[in-house]
Amino acid sequence: MDNELKPCPFCGCEAILRERNTISPYKWEVTCDGQECDVFPQTDTHETPELAIAAWNTRKGESQ
Repeated sequence: MDNELKPCPFCGCEAILRERNTISPYKWEVTCDGQECDVFPQTDTHETPELAIAAWNTRKGESQ
């Protein structure tokens, strides 16, 4: 599995992987790091960093 994050599909800025401070096992998410992004997308929270990265990197119309 590729652990490299694709850029934000809306603004092209870098994306970041974050671990939320929670007791839930679902604490990993990826979000756009662009301060000027009008959309500020983020994934749902996931149990592992790999699942969050896979969710972020999935683009409609692209095969995985």
